[in-house]
Amino acid sequence: MEIKLEGCVFDVDLPRTKTYYETNEVCGCAYCRHFRENVRQQYPKLTELLARFGVDAARPDETEPIELDRSILFTAVHYTVCGSAIEPADREAVLRTEEMLRICLERGDEKAPSFPNSQREPYFCVSVWNLSLPCEWAADPDRSAGKGILSGVKRLLHRGNDNGASRV
Repeated sequence: MEIKLEGCVFDVDLPRTKTYYETNEVCGCAYCRHFRENVRQQYPKLTELLARFGVDAARPDETEPIELDRSILFTAVHYTVCGSAIEPADREAVLRTEEMLRICLERGDEKAPSFPNSQREPYFCVSVWNLSLPCEWAADPDRSAGKGILSGVKRLLHRGNDNGASRV
């Protein structure tokens, strides 16, 4: 199926893409579970856009979370679309959404970044940048000890030395 979007043209194999998202394994970590449970409600326009490509917004191939105070910032979330970019075929397409997201569509071949997927036939990657989801357990020292880069930095900076003073 041909999809035109922001001056770009894509040949999308919807049945193969939908099958991929019904059968690919998902990560079971707390961050990915939280993402799956909340992304559709928090980003309905993104969900609609991805659905045009046959992609389930709640089943990314990979996420890159950073835990912040009361939220989780997913610096990047990567999806796979079965098919190919027709135009432009030699560069990435960058879109901006109403939800203030930056979305890159990149070819998926030996020259492209490698995201975990099992594609042997033509595909392209959809990367979404800077999704933020509220999370009541984020940055809670009792529940997130040892999780997330920010938690580790906070523990390091607030660790006391021998005389009880904090190191900075």
